[in-house]
Amino acid sequence: MYCTQANVEARLGQFAELILSGLEDKDVLAFITEADDIIDGYIAAAVPLPFTSTPKLIAAISTDIAVRNLWAQKQAKTLPDHIRLDYENALKLLMNIAKGTLKLSAQDPAADDYTDMKYSASRRNFGATL
Repeated sequence: MYCTQANVEARLGQFAELILSGLEDKDVLAFITEADDIIDGYIAAAVPLPFTSTPKLIAAISTDIAVRNLWAQKQAKTLPDHIRLDYENALKLLMNIAKGTLKLSAQDPAADDYTDMKYSASRRNFGATL
């Protein structure tokens, strides 16, 4: 799974009790699995799956989709703007990943060639007369 139930509950914030009332953990996990399937459907042709480690962006997208679907299941007529906008932005990000205009960096941090920061600079000449 790309996100956890704790991620979903944290994103729901003060509304977690309202939205998750009456649902069991397996029900919430089903919504997360559905969100992950949507993600895979969008990006499968552009990104090698499964990920060795889930990129943070994918985890956030999974959380946004799961939260929107959970909210819509409970309160379909009163979907808040921030939930709707997060969902729409998540889908836009997935479309950009699928098109190749947005690249994921899902390298394995345990790999020997992994670096999380790359830099370059021109050579400095200290003491040189200008």
